[in-house]
Amino acid sequence: MKEKIKLTYVNYDPETGISIARIQTPIGSFKGKARLHPQDKDFGSSYAGCKYAEMRAIIKYYKEMAKIKGCVIKEVVKLHNQLIQNNKSYKSAKYTNTMLSELQVEKEEYVNAAAALKAEIKTDIEQRKKILDRINKAKL
Repeated sequence: MKEKIKLTYVNYDPETGISIARIQTPIGSFKGKARLHPQDKDFGSSYAGCKYAEMRAIIKYYKEMAKIKGCVIKEVVKLHNQLIQNNKSYKSAKYTNTMLSELQVEKEEYVNAAAALKAEIKTDIEQRKKILDRINKAKL
């Protein structure tokens, strides 16, 4: 799954703690957003916020691709069933069956990639929270 994803815009607003990222993909533009946790005001990181915003934009793209693959799968299933019902060539039915298998694998790859990015964000945030908690304890 090689994707042509280009980061076209990224911004961190230190006053609001909001990071926004926009990516451009072959199917359009996607925007992600991250908000600084109020407890992290003293340690706000524009890098972390922008990274999470970009990852969320990519998750939206992956979910959209999975949705598109799902629509294509439905149409190929219809075609496959019509070929079988009309006793059309075995070769064509075999081809649509192969195509369905490939499309289902591609859809699953997008679903898994989105889930992996979501888990990565969660892990990063949890690790960052632990580090900030240690820093705050050391201050006291």
